[in-house]
Parts: sequence; C-alpha cells; structure tokens
Amino acid sequence: MRDRPPTFALVHGPWHDAWCMQRLQTELDELGYDSVAMDVPVDDPTKDLNDYGQAVADSLAGRDNLVGIFHSRAGNYGPRAVNLLNDPRTGEGPFRQMIFLAASFEPQTLQAFGPLEAHHTTIPRHSPASRAAIVRRPDLGPDMTEFDRSRAVQFLYHDVSDHKLVVEAIRHLRPQRRPVVEPTLDRWPRIPQDYIVCTEDRMVRPDWSRLAAREFLGVDPYILPGGHSPFLSRPRDLARMLAFLAVK
Repeated sequence: MRDRPPTFALVHGPWHDAWCMQRLQTELDELGYDSVAMDVPVDDPTKDLNDYGQAVADSLAGRDNLVGIFHSRAGNYGPRAVNLLNDPRTGEGPFRQMIFLAASFEPQTLQAFGPLEAHHTTIPRHSPASRAAIVRRPDLGPDMTEFDRSRAVQFLYHDVSDHKLVVEAIRHLRPQRRPVVEPTLDRWPRIPQDYIVCTEDRMVRPDWSRLAAREFLGVDPYILPGGHSPFLSRPRDLARMLAFLAVK
C-alpha cells in the first residue's frame, strides 16, 4: 500500500469535533492527499473509550491505506479503532500506520504494554494549571466536563494568530465525559507508529511526551514548534510533517 498515497484519518481529541481539522485537510489536499475527519461522541455521557474507538472504526468503513492521526486523548481511542479494523495476528488491515499528535495515554491504555510497574514515568502528563481549566458538569451527566472557555486561548489556542478562528474554535468546543476508570486496552496494534511532540504544548507536557514516546512506543519523537492545536495554528507545517512521516 505504500506504493500509493495514503488517506489520513484525522481523529480529534477531547472537547473538539471534526471541524477543527478542516484547515489541515485543506493543506493535505493541496499536497495531493485524501483525508477524512469524524465527530467522535465525546459529549455522550453513556460512552467510553471503547465506544469512541468503535465510532472511529465505523466512520472509516470501506476505506483502506489509512494513516491514523490521533490527537491528544485520541491516543487512547485511535488504537482501539485500529484493533477493530486490523487483523490481531498479522497487523494487516485498513490501517498501515499510526501517528500520535501531542497524544496523552491513560493508564488503562498503557496496560496494553504490560504491568505499569515495568513501564512508568514520574513526569506528570498535564500541568496543574491546565487541570484547573477542566470544569466538572454533573448537570450534564456522570463524569461530564467542560473546558473553561475563558482559559481556552491560554491552553489550547495560544499560538493561533487569527482571532476569528480562535472565536470559532471556542464555539465548537463540546462537553467531554472523563470518568476516573476507563476500559483497559487489551493489546497494542502491530503497525508502524510515530509520535509528534509540540514544543510549546500547555496541555500535554512536552517532556512527558518525549519520554512516553521512547518508553512506551519505542520511537524517537518528531518535534513540531508551537502549542497543542497545530491543525489550527500551523496546518501547513503539520501537513508537510505528516506527509513526510507517511512515506519515510
């Protein structure tokens, strides 16, 4: 399948929707790549990581030669979608590669690598300040949260120069279910993978990302300047990096 251009499956992270990937899709299209983005049901109080993975898999039915781009918390449900579509023994299937973009892995996901005592890092994944921007909303359902919109620029979009784009991005933010306990990921997909660290990320700490990429994924991460949302702040640079990683 590497003899022909891949299709990029762009999977958004928490609080977002498929809209956030539109600028990146435009840049990928100009480079000659097809892409698909989907709305993951993060705002459904009855859904968990397994359900998110199923939703991603369902949205990709009938497609092949896929490179999954898993942003932020999608690092937990992107691999579940791959497991649903690719053969568990050979790794063959619609997905040919995973690229984790400023991805955060929950303990229940990391258990796919074995007991966490054997694979651990003492570096916090998130800064305390970013945690404070996550507001509990029990009125919306069990374990439901919202991102404090007054802090969204500070943590999510601080390097997005287009003010109108920031306003629209904030308008698209949705509630997100964040339970304390999520289902365990039974196995890690057997396909090539890469990790992109965003150097000014204020959500997922870059030092944690670097260590997690090496310790869990066994890869040296690639470095992209800027904050947590490069699909909005620097979509052209991100598209070029994705194109490079997909053919290297």
